Amino acid sequence: MMAYQGLAISSSAVATAAANMTDTTTRSTIMTGTRMLKSLGAVVGPTLSGHFASTDVRLPFKVASLVGLTGFVAQVLNKPVIQRIQEKLRQRRSVGKESALLEGQWVDEHGTREEICDLGVFVA
Repeated sequence: MMAYQGLAISSSAVATAAANMTDTTTRSTIMTGTRMLKSLGAVVGPTLSGHFASTDVRLPFKVASLVGLTGFVAQVLNKPVIQRIQEKLRQRRSVGKESALLEGQWVDEHGTREEICDLGVFVA
């Protein structure tokens, strides 16, 4: 029971930290990637650690620190590439730009209660 509470607190802490380091334009991408990689690590980490621990009990910790250091170095070295990708993605945004369909402004859609209920039934 305590382990599950610890996992819940850890997951919330990671999500909060990731959200605090982003802005509204990148939050969805960062939050999705953080959750996806955290879940992947929860599966791959123990699998590989069990294999390494059969050789030496300290080896999983050494491998984990090596993987972390490798990730850090890769991120630092790829900073210019990441910035170029971010700039290309910024140029592709269409929300807020003029459009022939929207006449340059956002158009909210309104429906009657019956139309909204019908849509809910259709989607469900």
